[in-house]
Amino acid sequence: MALFALVVGGIVAAISRSLFQWETRTSTESVVRTGSLGASLTLTLFCALAVIWALFAPRWIERLVQRVFSAVLVSVGLLLAITACLFIYFRVTK
Repeated sequence: MALFALVVGGIVAAISRSLFQWETRTSTESVVRTGSLGASLTLTLFCALAVIWALFAPRWIERLVQRVFSAVLVSVGLLLAITACLFIYFRVTK
């Protein structure tokens, strides 16, 4: 588990580094860069916590992972609901 988290964290950290070096030209690129950078940095941090968890398994990380997991599920559910509503809206107005 720790080795897997290190590999994934390294890959995501490399992607984050390239996003930091990306020079945006338009406002749309800037928004995409900001969102991608936030997601990549969050995943890098989560991978670092996964390494600590896999090596030492402290109780505070278990509680944190449970809270984060439930928050991620709520966020994904909300995004799916918004996507479905937008799909229905644009399908009806066509």
